[in-house]
Amino acid sequence: ASNYPQTSHSLASALNVDYLPSLLNMSDTSLSRRTLAELITHNRVFRSFDAAGYEFRTYSSEYHLVQPGRPAQRPAPLGYMTDFGYTVYETTAAPAISEWLGFTRGWAPLSLHRRHVRWTLDDLVGRAAERHEQPRFVFAHILAPHPPFAFNADGSDRHTRLPALFNDGDHWTAIAQGTDETYEEGYKEALAFLNTRVTALVRSILL
Repeated sequence: ASNYPQTSHSLASALNVDYLPSLLNMSDTSLSRRTLAELITHNRVFRSFDAAGYEFRTYSSEYHLVQPGRPAQRPAPLGYMTDFGYTVYETTAAPAISEWLGFTRGWAPLSLHRRHVRWTLDDLVGRAAERHEQPRFVFAHILAPHPPFAFNADGSDRHTRLPALFNDGDHWTAIAQGTDETYEEGYKEALAFLNTRVTALVRSILL
């Protein structure tokens, strides 16, 4: 289990092989998530593998704080957005226009989210058999089974009327209030999909 309940805290700690009180000045009242992002981007694990002669492939994350390594080493699919972009979309007239046209409010951004997850998983599997002169360190942060719940267990598109936001926990519950959607069902379906894909990825690496 992670030492911290939130992604930015957990990865900042894990990628620097230490606890946050040792890495940060916890008495600094101006401490922000930007500091955690710096710890993730310029982390101890990557520096160590770089010094050991490893190549890197660190896939771009949809979470803007999780972008470790150099930008040139972070491939992403076309139409790539981060959580900031999804939030900006929700503040425009686009969701209302989407509903007026007969689509769900999050149809367009959810399509981008699904594309990002599928592309990353497909690329990981496709490159698993590649051979390189130097050892390679591969890092991929995939926002699943994290909300928005966009996949059914069989990998098909999960239809939801909720906005395409990455709100979790109580924030997700507040957004879903008044609908028949439940966190448990969405999480379970997304987890089943991800388990199938990760199992296939591990098998492709072992072959």
